[in-house]
Amino acid sequence: MNKRRSFFATMMAAILGISTYCSPLAASAIDQTLADWNGDGVIDVFDFVLAKRESVAAKNPMQLAVSDAAGTPGETVAVDITLQGNPGHISTGVKLTYDSSLVLGGEALSYEIGEVADAEQTMVVLLPEEAAVYCDYPDDGGEAVYNGQILRVYFTIPEDAQPGAQYMLGLTNVRFEQNATLGDVSYLVQRGKITVEDPSVAKPFEPLFGIDVSHWQGDIDWMAVKESGVNYAILRAGYGRYASQVDKQFYQNYEGATAAGIPVGAYWYSYAMSPAEARLEAKACLEVIDGLSFEYPIAFDFEEPEQLALSVAECSAIIEAFCDEMEAAGYFVTLYCSSYYLTNKVSEEVRTEQDIWVAHYNVSKPSYTGAYGMWQYGCTGIVPGIAGDVDCNWCYRDYPTIIRNAGLNNTAALQ
Repeated sequence: MNKRRSFFATMMAAILGISTYCSPLAASAIDQTLADWNGDGVIDVFDFVLAKRESVAAKNPMQLAVSDAAGTPGETVAVDITLQGNPGHISTGVKLTYDSSLVLGGEALSYEIGEVADAEQTMVVLLPEEAAVYCDYPDDGGEAVYNGQILRVYFTIPEDAQPGAQYMLGLTNVRFEQNATLGDVSYLVQRGKITVEDPSVAKPFEPLFGIDVSHWQGDIDWMAVKESGVNYAILRAGYGRYASQVDKQFYQNYEGATAAGIPVGAYWYSYAMSPAEARLEAKACLEVIDGLSFEYPIAFDFEEPEQLALSVAECSAIIEAFCDEMEAAGYFVTLYCSSYYLTNKVSEEVRTEQDIWVAHYNVSKPSYTGAYGMWQYGCTGIVPGIAGDVDCNWCYRDYPTIIRNAGLNNTAALQ
């Protein structure tokens, strides 16, 4: 093995113009090649390049990169030029090159000045004849130590582009002017690409963070909630078999959330011990939410210990009774229940027919193995605008589109 290592190191040094009789630091760099960095099962020059890149990165260089993007033929997409690991510089210049088949701009603006560049001093030159965009920006008079987006550029993918095709983006003519005390600073440049997607294939839905609240959260600053990144809220409408059992914060929460631009759903907490009582609860819920519009489901909250002590058939019949009443009235309904009781107290038929909102805390994923649209993963979340703990959820379905397209939940009133 030692002979092979020696021979390989010698050959690599010859290829790359590096003496085998080098300093300990250089020898260490060569030794890094003796590992399968790219995982292809072979130790070769490509592994050396990756090792060398790691060696450069270890010196804390600036990292200049252009992001990837993806879209369908004819779609306008955005790519960002970003800077990280910046030790301080006086000005920056860089040219973004792109495949000449791409159309610069489109319906959107051709470019936007990034957050770390001074819009008044930044110079951007569009060079479509060269298939390039040049950007030059100074700092504010001292050493610029900012990291982030320098420039966003928009491209339109050709109408005749084939799914799977890729258009490469590069960064050239890179210039950093630095304070003389800094000396030379190494940097890495990462190219990007625009990938053409098949328009006939639905894009995967990115999970969305949301909350569910009741009067226990008190008065909520919904604008602060919105600004914190909450995408939707499920509001407790009430509980039991009477409309008078409306949650005392429900209407206030509805008005506040919708005014802040947060899509909402609602849930009704059940105490029903029979299908007849479940139908009464559904009628009470309908009375409370009458005239309101919801882009997220109306949930049947099934979790009372006395209910869960019933048989599978009895639990399932209660759930079906409530959901049938709500669906007949034109609402999209989901069943809220914990992982364990969904599996052990709800029939497979009901679990298959009903949309599911599963609850399971302090795990990487619910133990429930069936399909579900939302997962309540915790009850001690901290959200700006809300005093105290709040329930936190991930949503895996595009409920607003599903519900609007089906004409449910009085969403026609939102048009």
